[in-house]
Amino acid sequence: MSSSHAGRARLFTALFLACSVFGQETDKSKTKENSSSSTAQETAQPAEPAPSTWSVGPINFGGLVDGYYSYNANHPASSTNQLRNFDVKANQFSLNMAKLTMEHSADPVGFRVDFGFGKTFDLIHAPTTPDGLRHLEQAYVSLKPNQWKGLQIDFGEFVTSAGAEVIESKDNWNYSRSLLFSWANPYIHFGLRATMPITKSFNVGFQVLNGWNNIEDNNSGKTF
Repeated sequence: MSSSHAGRARLFTALFLACSVFGQETDKSKTKENSSSSTAQETAQPAEPAPSTWSVGPINFGGLVDGYYSYNANHPASSTNQLRNFDVKANQFSLNMAKLTMEHSADPVGFRVDFGFGKTFDLIHAPTTPDGLRHLEQAYVSLKPNQWKGLQIDFGEFVTSAGAEVIESKDNWNYSRSLLFSWANPYIHFGLRATMPITKSFNVGFQVLNGWNNIEDNNSGKTF
């Protein structure tokens, strides 16, 4: 296939400020700091900002800028690499993603917003997504009362929990992603999700969603 000749080089990945992640990653870090604390106690506490984020009051901020140059020896007339996921533009510089994250961990109410620009934001949304919402990767509110023993409920738009690959290039083994992630896995969902720790290493979860990659549903069915 023609994409086997496509060479691409990552020119720069600058200004990376990884966003803190809520939930069990926070819980596991707290477990290391205080092994005597119970799981329920750990999940009840607000998350500490990660070293790569900065805080303004109770809100943690983070972000990244990700760009690349792709060289394709076939020089396609469309200037598009075939059978590629995210690094789609050939023989040119491209802005993959520039993103700002704002987050307040649920204590008991929280939120997260990932807002940005770049080709990625076009790819992860269905064509029917309204223009004003295409710049959102995530935007949800969270509820996690202390008496719920670690149960957290989120409502809004969030990245999928399906598959091993993720949207951000910095968190993948390869700069591009597999076609499985492009064609057979969703990127984002809109709906309701609930997660709860059952041990220090495992969660259970349930989700009710509008579907795949669409904020506004185009049918009466729901994804569970």
